[in-house]
Amino acid sequence: MKSRRNILITVGTATSVVLAGCLGDDDDEWPDPPDEETPTEELLPDNNQWPLDRTNEQAAGAIGANDGIQGWWDGPDGESYSMEIMRFSDESSSEETAEQYIEEFDWFLSLSHGVFSFAVNGPDGVHARELLAASPALNEAIVADKTPEADGFPSDGSEQDGTSDEETGESEEDESDESDHEGEPEYTVEGNFPEEAEINEEFTFSMIISNEGDGVGSGPATIGATVSTDDTIDTQVFFEDEIELQPGETEEIESEPFSWDEPISLQWQVYVESPETGETVDAEYYETEIYR
Repeated sequence: MKSRRNILITVGTATSVVLAGCLGDDDDEWPDPPDEETPTEELLPDNNQWPLDRTNEQAAGAIGANDGIQGWWDGPDGESYSMEIMRFSDESSSEETAEQYIEEFDWFLSLSHGVFSFAVNGPDGVHARELLAASPALNEAIVADKTPEADGFPSDGSEQDGTSDEETGESEEDESDESDHEGEPEYTVEGNFPEEAEINEEFTFSMIISNEGDGVGSGPATIGATVSTDDTIDTQVFFEDEIELQPGETEEIESEPFSWDEPISLQWQVYVESPETGETVDAEYYETEIYR
């Protein structure tokens, strides 16, 4: 089975941040929007229930934003959750982007508040909403009002598995083949990058990730893309996320359009890391020449 989703482009390396103050409330009133100059990293949750694991700076300009950040958390259920926050110059842009996250990028939850858009991905609807409400810019009231359909539902929008047996009173679990979880995953990745592009010419890249093994392993694999240039030894993380595929499943991930404003040679690496060891299990390399 093959699926497809879009990604926003990320730059920078994984860092941790400390939240500065609390902008949200816990009552039934919506909190005031954050100041329009608030850095997005200050709006990521980081508390006892949702300790921030790592972050990536977003290439916000790719979608017309002024600032952007992505964070990852290990949820109370032991599963991985992520949030992206973007800051725009006006509220209409943040509202449009919040809709894009749901309709085009296939994120689970998304809302806008002031000039900021917030989006969350995760396997459980209740925990995803808790994470969203934990942002210093938000609270339970605004999340409940702006994402009412998400309460209690997992990320695919369907009701939780399990039905009641009227005779025994026992819960019947989903009869999926448990053997899928007993084997080992074998993730592969390949990229599709243009060989050349003109200065300021928009282009995209895509990645195809497959699980050719006989199981899903102990959790999601990490996929990503890095870029370096011919005039620096520094390597930037352009995109990184987590993915879990069933045996035989394939997913294609495509970036939003972006461009370079100077002639340069870009060296790309796409990679997938094992959910068992965190080691790179497959990587491919590509080059794009930006010319005048």
